[in-house]
Amino acid sequence: PTPENPMGALGNVEYLSLEGNQIGDEGMAAFSAVISSGALDRLTRLELQYNQIGNDGMKAFFAALGSGTLGALTKLQLAGNLVSDAGISAFCAAIKPTPEN
Repeated sequence: PTPENPMGALGNVEYLSLEGNQIGDEGMAAFSAVISSGALDRLTRLELQYNQIGNDGMKAFFAALGSGTLGALTKLQLAGNLVSDAGISAFCAAIKPTPEN
């Protein structure tokens, strides 16, 4: 890390695959904190499928998405996780457009 690039190499990541790593809810909450920090603001593709992430982990992730720090993201894969209707509702709330003031 340098003053010009405080995130070091992490700030340059555009594609990240964490498929099949059994992240779970606790790991997803920790990863979501990294996302909210803006450390992955260049990320365009994120693969999180088959990680045993449930509603709690997804809610944390979707809250991080709602922060706007993944504005470059164009592809997101979440298949094979443990998300119910409540988790999908959190996703919808996170991506719902808000009226401008």
